[in-house]
This record gives sequence, C-alpha cells and structure tokens, in this order.
Amino acid sequence: MKQFKMFQQVLGILSVVLSMPVWATEKSAYNLDVNYAQTVWSAGHRDAANTDYVPVLMSKQNKIAKHLLQGYPIFWAPTTGPQGNYYVTSGKGKGSSNLHALDAQGNVLWKSKPQQSLDDLDGWAIINAPVVAANGDIYVGDQNQLWAYKPDGRVKWLVELTQYGVDYGFMSVVISRQGYIGGISSNGKVIFFDADSGKLAMPVLDLPGGDGPQAKDKPTADLWKGLMEPELKAIMFNLIQGWEMEVANTPALHPQTGRVYITAYGVEPGTGLLYGIDVFDDHLAIAFQAEMGQGSGTSPAISQNGQQVYALDEAGHMIAIDAVSGKHLWTSDKKGGGAASPSVGPDESIYTLFQGHLIGFHYDGSLKFEHYYNDFCAERIEKPGWFAGLFLSQPVAFLDSLFTVDADNTGWMNVICGYHIKLLASNTERTLVPIPNRSFIVSVNLDNGVVNSEPLRIPETSEGFILPMANGNLLVTLSGAISSIFYHSLNALLPQYLEVPFEPKAGLLMLQPLSRSHLLRQSVAWLQRRLDQLALDLNNNKTELLVQQLKNCRLQVDTSVEILKKLGDEGGVSSSQFEAVNQQLLIIQTIFAAVESSGSLGQQQLDEIQKSLTAVQATMASGV
Repeated sequence: MKQFKMFQQVLGILSVVLSMPVWATEKSAYNLDVNYAQTVWSAGHRDAANTDYVPVLMSKQNKIAKHLLQGYPIFWAPTTGPQGNYYVTSGKGKGSSNLHALDAQGNVLWKSKPQQSLDDLDGWAIINAPVVAANGDIYVGDQNQLWAYKPDGRVKWLVELTQYGVDYGFMSVVISRQGYIGGISSNGKVIFFDADSGKLAMPVLDLPGGDGPQAKDKPTADLWKGLMEPELKAIMFNLIQGWEMEVANTPALHPQTGRVYITAYGVEPGTGLLYGIDVFDDHLAIAFQAEMGQGSGTSPAISQNGQQVYALDEAGHMIAIDAVSGKHLWTSDKKGGGAASPSVGPDESIYTLFQGHLIGFHYDGSLKFEHYYNDFCAERIEKPGWFAGLFLSQPVAFLDSLFTVDADNTGWMNVICGYHIKLLASNTERTLVPIPNRSFIVSVNLDNGVVNSEPLRIPETSEGFILPMANGNLLVTLSGAISSIFYHSLNALLPQYLEVPFEPKAGLLMLQPLSRSHLLRQSVAWLQRRLDQLALDLNNNKTELLVQQLKNCRLQVDTSVEILKKLGDEGGVSSSQFEAVNQQLLIIQTIFAAVESSGSLGQQQLDEIQKSLTAVQATMASGV
C-alpha cells in the first residue's frame, strides 16, 4: 500500500511537470526577460516578474533637480527604451496627452495625441505602464484599446479591445515567450496579439471568476482635484483597492517558462484566486487556480529563482505558491498592504509595506523584520497643540509608494508624516490616510528596515515609484492623491504648522546626486566587492551563484559608464581623467561581453577586471 501511494505521488508530480511548457529560457545579462528592452527599467515593476528589484546602486544623497510634467498625475514608473529615452503615462484625461516621451534631461521628445474621445489614448493609460520591447517599440493600453508605438512616436498599430468582450482595459501588458503582446482585462479576458501586425494571436481565454468584491469605501470629492479626469476617479480608487473588478492587477511573467500569473476574484463569492496561465503558440491554458483571500489590489511577484509566486489578499496576508504546481507553500501571520505589490530582493527576501510599517520575510515565510516609522515622523514634524490635539493624533507615518530594492542592500519608499483625524472614521484600514504634513523619499537598510541616509523632503505625496536612471539620477512619480484630499478640504481650517504645505502639482521629480563623483566611487567599490564574491563562487564551483552575480554586475558596469559621461557633461572631471576612467570601464565591458558570449568565466578574466577597477580607483583618487 505504501509503495502504491508513493507511485501515485510520483505520477502526480510527473503530470504537473509534463503539463508545463517544454521551453525554457534564461534571463539576460541585465536580469531581464530577453523580449524586453535591456535597460534600467523596461516594464512597470522593472521586470516581467514584478520584483521591483533593480541591480544597480542608487544615490542616497540627492536634491531635487527638476519637477517635470506638472499637472499630470502619474502612478507607474517611467520605462526606458534602448535609446535611453523614457516613456511615462498619466491620467489628466480629456484635452491632454496621456503618454509622454522624455530624454534623459527631462525634455519632451513627443507625446500622444491629446484625448478628445475614447478613440484617442485616454486617461485609463495612467494605470498602464508603457512596456518597452527589445527592439524599442512601446506598448500601452487604455480603457478600450491597446496601442503600439514606434520609438519616435508613430503609431505602429491599434487594437479595439471591446470586440473581444473587454469592459475596461489591461493593467499593463506583458510580452510572452513568443514575443506576443497581451494582458488581462479588468473583467478577466486574457488576450495576446502578434507584435508586428496587432492581429489576435490565439483565442481569448475568459477567466471564470466573478465581478469582484463590493467597494467598502468611496473617494472624497477632493481626491485628485484639478489633476485627474473626474470620470476616472471612482474607477481608479476601486482599482487600487481591488474592489468591484475581477482583475485589478498587472500579470507577472515567468522569465524561464513564460507562464503568466495573476490574482483575481474567485468563482465563489468572497474568495480570491491566483492563476497560473500557460501561453502556447496557438492557445492559452489555465495551469492551476490557487485559492487566496479576496480583494487583492496587488500584482503577483515571482521569486528570483523562479520557484515561488507571491501575492497579498485584501486582509494583507502574503501567500507563497509553488510556481509549477500551484501548491500553497505558506501564508504570513503578519499583515502587509493589500494594495502595494510585494517586492523581491536578490537574496530572495520579500518586502511589503502598509500604513506606517515595513515587513520583510525570508524565502521560507519566516519573519525577517518588522519596522515602524512613527518615531521617524515624530522627529520631523511638530506635535499638535492641546487644542488641535483634541481632534488630531500624534505624528504618524504612512508609507505611500511601491518599494524599490536596489543592489546595495537598500530599499526605497515615500514616507508621509502627518496626523490622523480622530473624529473622521474610515470604513476600512486600507483607505485610512493621515493629513500629509511632510513627505520624504527614504532609503532603508534591508537587514532591519532602519533608515540609512538623510531623507529628502519632496513637495507632495507619491503613490508610485522611486527608480534610478542610467546616469545616476533618480525619478519619483507623483499622483498627488493624498495631498489633494486634504489640501483642498482641510487646509483652511488648520493652523499653518499642521497644514498641507504645498498645492499638489503631481508629475515627475528628477533627483540629482549631491556628488556624482562620490556615486561613481561607490559604484567601483561595489563592483570590487562583487568581484571578490565572484572569485569565491568560482573557487567553490557555485555555478548558479556565479551566473547571478555576473548578471548583477553587468548593469552596474554599464551605468558606471553613463554616470561618468554625465559627470563629464557637468564638468566634474577633467578630459584626461575622463578618458582614463572611460578606457578602463570599456575594457571591463568588453570582458563581460566575452564572458556572456562564451558562457564561461575564469580567474584570468576576474584578475583583468580587478586590475581595471584598481586603475579607475587610482585615477579617481587623483581628482575625480
């Protein structure tokens, strides 16, 4: 009997494995799917796996250099094309362009036709990151259409989605293993198109779930006042919370198998599902439906090794699902945010933020840390006086962005410092937000969540992303949601020291390092530490770790070249020093390219790279 049961288990495992697509691909040198642009940030969550991990250093000491696209509310991170240009969507709506292309200086290169009707790229584009393919073409959805643009702004093709039963459009597209362009609509239609022609690539798959949980709250009249198209406000509010829609998230694409994962409302009322969907050449197939709580406003994320998928439900419980079988692996006891997607670090740690605290989990679901930021805010804003204290809380923190993980064991987020109104009850904890008296960009140590550099104050709330540019600058998206609620409704009633200090303008902040030369030195020192680790992995025959370290290093080498170029443009280095450093960095790039081509790495190449890095350090010590 025991042997028979074992035989049954083996057959079960084999059936799961055999049902998987037979293909397998590897991530590129930039730790990205090969069908995506090989840049710093080419998809909504940086990569198709939705990890929000970017393998570069981000400057911890910055200043605001420019405030771009004022008046345009922005959720998604700007994505980067192969030419170094940036693409960003917004939701200002009628009379405005909802897609802008910017150069590295923030100049507008082109923009979509201003919206006059739903025949144009409409304000729903705000919830669609412009995904950039390897050839530089840009794909973005809106309420009823899917658009393909050439890098110069020409429309490549346009597909009307309503003909396929779509109520509202995609929440960003994905690029399949075959290079198909597609996504999952808010009412659960899974659709893929040929990238060249825009023709339907295979029959539409209709997910079997319901219409989504009923909304538990509603937006105030002042939310995004003067910033977002009024007709969009209620839809966006519900979408962020995961309410009244079968699907309210961006799919994750497995970088090796091409399997698509999405959270959705369940078949039975009050339930949720995490789907695994296989994309074959001519059809789609549901591989599994894993049960989870309802009302997920978070996109799923895939572990770095591709073996686990993470998501959060409405209550904030994180689940881990086996990426192949759909088997439930663990559920967190601690509650994170049901509206902010989990982030996955290079060491397989998982992070989620909610209200005033950040939680880190280990790969096995055990708690890494839980850190609260109310004390951070108590040190930076005034306490209410005795009279104001009758109505307002003591200083509280609210974490108001996605969580970006960089290569230097650092996480990035927007922290609002403010006050809760004691007599203003919220119908749900997820929509409970404070009066935003101050807003900061904050970096934290990923070992414990402790702030590890001087925070940068910014003029309003983010609700979006903090991401690096190739040249060492940072970008911060601003939707101005929380700022707008209280600026327009309560400021006139508050004493000056408690009020929202600036009228929200939304848009995009470009941050500049206080010292770009210091950032370059940090970059070289980081590469030297990684090369030491590569040597250890090589000596210990840790091939898998070796490949991952190489991928983590390559993008940092290339961004170091861009940081040096920007430093030269700013006059921060002499021409002779520039040439000396640039020559050594080009040597390192050549070695990395040879290693990637041959698929092997030896001690000789490591020694040559270390020699060049030492030469760079010596040159920088002489005055860079």
